[in-house]
Amino acid sequence: MTTYRWITLRLFWSLLLLLPTAFFTLWLLHEFAQIGSSLPDPFIVLMLFVALLPPVSYLLTREGLRRFEFLHNRGKALVDASHEEAVHEVFALILGVMRSGLLSKARQESLRRHLLRSYFPFYAEHPEWEYFQQQLVVAMREGVRPEEAYHVLKAYVLNQKKLTLDIANLAEELLDHDPDDEAVATFFVQHFLAEKKAHYRAEYFYGRYLAKDGLLSDEILTLCLPKVLAHHRKDDFAGWCYVRTFDRARPEQAQARQALHGLWEEYRKLQRQDALSKQVALCAAHLTAKEIANWNEPKAEAPRKRPKNFWVSWLEVGKQFVWEAATFVREQKKWVLAGGAGLAVLMSLLLLLPIGSATKKPATITAPAAPDTLQYYSLQVGALKTKRSAETVVNALQRRKLEAYVLEPQSSRGWYRIRVGKYPSSNAARSAADSLKAVGLIEDFFVTNYERK
Repeated sequence: MTTYRWITLRLFWSLLLLLPTAFFTLWLLHEFAQIGSSLPDPFIVLMLFVALLPPVSYLLTREGLRRFEFLHNRGKALVDASHEEAVHEVFALILGVMRSGLLSKARQESLRRHLLRSYFPFYAEHPEWEYFQQQLVVAMREGVRPEEAYHVLKAYVLNQKKLTLDIANLAEELLDHDPDDEAVATFFVQHFLAEKKAHYRAEYFYGRYLAKDGLLSDEILTLCLPKVLAHHRKDDFAGWCYVRTFDRARPEQAQARQALHGLWEEYRKLQRQDALSKQVALCAAHLTAKEIANWNEPKAEAPRKRPKNFWVSWLEVGKQFVWEAATFVREQKKWVLAGGAGLAVLMSLLLLLPIGSATKKPATITAPAAPDTLQYYSLQVGALKTKRSAETVVNALQRRKLEAYVLEPQSSRGWYRIRVGKYPSSNAARSAADSLKAVGLIEDFFVTNYERK
């Protein structure tokens, strides 16, 4: 978007200056130079437009730098005077300059790093502000006082009493920076276990914790293992659940050992080599030949069910139809009531019409043309840094019969967005999200326009 504005702004001002410049230049050439017959006017106008672009770009860049320098100096003066609210307003104006299109993307990057170095102490004092959080994350990624930024963000996360989607995203950034930091992982695991959460975001932290085999591993297995086994899952989180259950005296141990054997067979075919696959291979080496033979033994074919009676089948179809209709009425209560009221008004008008009017030929009413396109909505339930993590989450949601998919980032430093569903209205999307949240399939969300993959 910034590049688009940068180009559009230069084209606009060049075209605006082209009219008087072309008029004056063509008048001079035709009146005094007498070369109007040798060069066509459109060619001369095109050359003038090309010639105007560099000076216009230079002047716009100078104006952007002038505004940035003024706001930068103003911000430093306010920081020295401890006017925090005024500094926040100045930063909003600086962001406006950066996004206005006056400065190129490369120049913005240079100025942003300059801001990081100059205002880092102020960012560190106010990590609760969203823009300052973003800048601290950038400083941590790009090596501008990374350790200080890491500890500031870590202290901010650990002091939060309520977990939100933004806090969870910030924690993932911290764990990506320092995967061995057990304090952050334990903090989130304790919060999720206290609330009995087993959604995909909780599984991300549970999986990292199980990889370390911490003290809370048994509680994680008690909460999540039955569901994992019931859905015959084979993702990374399921793999760590099977590994940690292998030598533990749990009721699900036999099922977990069989699931681990199947996972090991799949990893062998894929020739996967990572920490999880090595742990799975170590556990599989302790499986007995008798266990494997029992699992590989073909099972007797289940007896075929007798076909249902015709009327019984139609009765089930009718029940399903009534259930779907009742669900639709509950979800679209406002529209159903409005439609019923409209139908009642229409019937009342038909009953009140004079009898003679019924013999008249009704006028032809042309229905409005249907729109070419409809606006659909979807739910964004998360955004992750790596494509593999996003696909793992999407696979987990798809196993729960949700229409989940991943959208590619809009820039090289963007995030992989996780979307769910395709709904005809924002109300329908929000209603569906409330239902999914009530059963624990998603945690946080917001409604957004539907985008194709």
